[in-house]
Amino acid sequence: MLEKVRVEESTYSQVLSELFEFVFQIISEVFQDIKYGVVLTKPTGKPLQIISKGLNEAELNALIQQIELSASSNPFKINGYKIYPLKGKLGSYGYIFVAESDGSESTFLEKASETFSKITELLTLLDYHFVDPGTGLPGKKYLLDRIDEQIQRKIRYKEDFSLIIIKIDNFEEISRNLPEDSFDILLRDIARFIVKLKRKSDILCRFDVDKLAILMPHTNAEGTKTFMERLSSALNFESFHVNHAAIKCKFSIGYVNSEEVNVLEHDEFIINALLQLTTRGKKTQSQENFFSIEIVGNSSKMAKVKEEIIIASQTDMTVLILGETGTGKELVARKIHELSARRNKPFVIIDCASIPETLLESELFGHEKGAFTGATSRKIGLFESASGGTVFLDEIEATSPGMQAKLLRAIEEKTIRRVGGTELIPIDVRIISASNVDLEEEVKKGNFRKDLYYRISGMVINLPPLRERKEDIPELVNYFIKKYSIEEGKIIKGVTPAVYDLLKSYDWPGNVRELEKEVERMIAFTEDGGYITVDKLSSKITAIESHTFSLDELVENYEKNILIDALLNCDWNETKAAKMLGISRTSLIAKMKKYNIKKQKNGSWN
Repeated sequence: MLEKVRVEESTYSQVLSELFEFVFQIISEVFQDIKYGVVLTKPTGKPLQIISKGLNEAELNALIQQIELSASSNPFKINGYKIYPLKGKLGSYGYIFVAESDGSESTFLEKASETFSKITELLTLLDYHFVDPGTGLPGKKYLLDRIDEQIQRKIRYKEDFSLIIIKIDNFEEISRNLPEDSFDILLRDIARFIVKLKRKSDILCRFDVDKLAILMPHTNAEGTKTFMERLSSALNFESFHVNHAAIKCKFSIGYVNSEEVNVLEHDEFIINALLQLTTRGKKTQSQENFFSIEIVGNSSKMAKVKEEIIIASQTDMTVLILGETGTGKELVARKIHELSARRNKPFVIIDCASIPETLLESELFGHEKGAFTGATSRKIGLFESASGGTVFLDEIEATSPGMQAKLLRAIEEKTIRRVGGTELIPIDVRIISASNVDLEEEVKKGNFRKDLYYRISGMVINLPPLRERKEDIPELVNYFIKKYSIEEGKIIKGVTPAVYDLLKSYDWPGNVRELEKEVERMIAFTEDGGYITVDKLSSKITAIESHTFSLDELVENYEKNILIDALLNCDWNETKAAKMLGISRTSLIAKMKKYNIKKQKNGSWN
């Protein structure tokens, strides 16, 4: 019987009918004089076929209702019946029920257990129609089935729903550089990330080789658009991994909502989503400012920070960002805001250390006319002007005890009172704070209120200093080269290895901010079309001396870097490079072999 069905050519209904016929044949042969039945469903729980023996319609309906209320993935008993669920990867495909009688259970298990492997094979065929084998996600056929159900709910109950399609734009480029079958691993990593962002009721599926889809029940167009914007920003922010290697993906996202189109077929609904994928994807890419909010670095410490940013952005809890000066606390706060549901509302920065104590309260909460000398009109404070958005309290440790008490009250009660006013004004803001000192130590010393500390530290993100993530320096340097070479109107071909060595030897007390200024300075001193070489570094970095190498090692390292600099500046023309160095081409080639200097496809060195 199983030979009648083949995965490649079968339809869902064919496999289901075969399963139904096969299961019923088993139990009818085993239980000739016992009440029994088979109920087959879609993984969604909707009954498709029901057949029984020995029960009238009222008894059957009552039993089915009881079984559904007591649903379990394992065999169970209810009201004199033994229930055997038929399990698939996405849920149950139904169940068999058999009336208990003397020896009925043992008879069933003895005579029918050998057939369950065949039933499992048929369930696997059903899974094929619903589960993508590469990722384990629901597949396209499952998606189409669920869209049909949502269309019916739209017609009957006016329930709106949405479909989002996510396309990996650089799929071909990534596929060329990955081992065979590794793209499925990448998609699984992307899927795990999306699961953190979507609602539990949303259904994530694999739609195509380079596309994922999210079906969102009970969703209007506005809610879908807001989620899509957050999803787009989060996906383009994240780095994904295959075998521990970071992969940067480029995404286009399109959606369609049942409010916007009037369709009765799933094919039409999907076509509308794919059309939006093209138009909205191009619009998103053209509007994107690459250098707006970029968190650069793929070290293990920065991977942890990025994960924490994603988690923080999905909630409205307070966040405390701790890190030394120049580590990027404001950047992280902006990224959390950008990925959050408040992204289209203001992001207001309050530098608590730079505003005089006498003015800080007025800046934060506003003041009424005549509240103090010079208050000639009412002023709206930053908390009010940030309504619906995010307030970033930078260097919060600089606030006085009195100001800390007022901040605590505003955060706890979600209201403020303008200076000189009596009215309590409700506020709707998300609070993110930052400090470059250990606030817990400040609490112990009595310099910072304990109750305020607990209020602002719903989640704490610790940013590592650059000296603890030096493996990120090359990526940071390349990022800043792109940024400042555009501003300077120059083409910078790259950085010599000697420069990287020295940059990694320096401890960067000013962290990423100091590195950024160093790169900006080097670009200013580098000719258009050239490479950044050691002589372009500032003296504080070139002054670093290493005592861990022998004289011979230092000389060889210096000679190797000189050779690479010459080759790069001559675009790997060995004759020109030899002439620049004052040696013969034969000598140059011999030295290149000695130091294993080879030109790569991208024009760099080995």
